[in-house]
Amino acid sequence: MLLPKEHGAYAQLAFPILSGLAMGPPGVGAAAFSVAAIALFLASEPLEVLIGARGARAHDALASPARRQLVGMVALGTFAGLLAVAVSPPAARVLAFAPAALGGVLGILVLARRIKTLPGEIGAVAAFASLHLPIAAADGARGARLWGPAIVWFAVFVAATFAVHAMKARHKGRDAALVR
Repeated sequence: MLLPKEHGAYAQLAFPILSGLAMGPPGVGAAAFSVAAIALFLASEPLEVLIGARGARAHDALASPARRQLVGMVALGTFAGLLAVAVSPPAARVLAFAPAALGGVLGILVLARRIKTLPGEIGAVAAFASLHLPIAAADGARGARLWGPAIVWFAVFVAATFAVHAMKARHKGRDAALVR
């Protein structure tokens, strides 16, 4: 199994999912939204291998298993997402558009090889933080329990992303404005 190499992304995925599931007794809709998010996250590494973002050697060596994993994860993510939409309350269905749209933007950024940029990573942060919304709504959360954690995850993840980019810029002697 090809796993994403961006270790911080695992926390950015897990925390909003777990906070969404903690908003009430997890039902089928919340669980299905969670499975869809995890499956589509696990599709990112094979996609990067197939487009050559992990290098020619990785592409040559791993293209066949990457293709199988990509198809399997996209199929699982699509099935779980459709199941979630089918069994969730209307509020969760509407809120599912946020991570779906942001995930679509991420897909475009991956294909354009722009995901490692600061705007690309802020887009990823927004997509991950927004996962809390449909999961929590499927569990019946409203008001501050629905919006508060998503906003906190976004703010914390953006701050961490800026810090990492500032450290990288300082180390490489680039982008003095970001270092400040």
